[in-house]
Amino acid sequence: MSGIIAVARRAVALVKPGKAKPVVADKDSPSADPPNPYQPGAEKIRTTATWLAGALAAIATVMLAGSQLSDIGTMSPEDEPVRFGLAIGAAVVAVAAVAFAVYRLTVIQLPALGGLALAAKQARDGKSELVKLAASDPGLRAGRESVTELLADYDTARTDEIDATKAVEQAQLDLGLATKSSEVEALKKKIAASQAEVDAAAARAKKLRPTVVHVVQLATYLDLRAAFAQMRKGVFVAALVAAAAFVTFAWAANPPDPEPSADSALDAVPVYAELRLTQDGVDRHASLLGEDCAATSKAEGVPVMALASSSSGVEVVLVPSEDCATAARFVVSSGNGTVVAADPVQLPVPTEPAEPAEPTESTTEPPS
Repeated sequence: MSGIIAVARRAVALVKPGKAKPVVADKDSPSADPPNPYQPGAEKIRTTATWLAGALAAIATVMLAGSQLSDIGTMSPEDEPVRFGLAIGAAVVAVAAVAFAVYRLTVIQLPALGGLALAAKQARDGKSELVKLAASDPGLRAGRESVTELLADYDTARTDEIDATKAVEQAQLDLGLATKSSEVEALKKKIAASQAEVDAAAARAKKLRPTVVHVVQLATYLDLRAAFAQMRKGVFVAALVAAAAFVTFAWAANPPDPEPSADSALDAVPVYAELRLTQDGVDRHASLLGEDCAATSKAEGVPVMALASSSSGVEVVLVPSEDCATAARFVVSSGNGTVVAADPVQLPVPTEPAEPAEPTESTTEPPS
């Protein structure tokens, strides 16, 4: 019974003011941290990334609209397999490149996590910008040899504070269960010593915290700037790939108009020409042209009008002349003769038919 009463008395003693100091795990309030001097620079980087993403998306939209994706539907993979494959591949590559660039730019806009881990990582890299800046500015390392030592001291202070706080809490629990006066006195001394350790560790951490916060802010900004510089190169390459893919697509999706076949090719206007037949031509066309006309065409040439050319030869109309009395239309093959064109023929322009003249009275004198 006496043991229960003693436990109750110790429990009451714990809640009386002045018996023990309140334990605070972190005496540093986030509102007490110094303002971030690198926040404006970080916002400029994110704003630039936002602008680049919007501009790239707008350019891609214009190029997609101008390249006429609907042209793929008019292509046949059987007739033009190379162009069809290039068009499909170029469209996929262009969209993928633009999506990659926009994604990278979007990642930059996300808030950075930062923290002691990021600062510690940069501090361990001897070639990092943080180490170079701290080497020339002792204020960034609070007078210590390096940023790594600064962060280690701050981590030790916080760890000591947490360990001492746990010791205080455990001693207070043990004090509530103690029944002997000697145990009570020993626990009180332990609580006081542990609380002194809490206060000392908290003071060290509080002294280092502004510098540590500044280092973390600087490390976060440097990480964002390095990420933007690296991302900018990737976005530039992606933009070039997308532009090349758009050009390839435009070429592949718009084949040139097919040239007219030789069989259906006609000159714009008939032309005067001179026909010179070979002996084979004379033998072939003598019955149509006449012996004298065929002989003259071999020796001197005869005038003709060239109408059209095809794979079978040149279609001509024989122009009547002294030796060629009758017009004739025939085809001169390459083995039967040659047709040398002269000036183009100016075809007459049709005009309105003239109105018939009104009849007039006339007199005819009888012959004498």
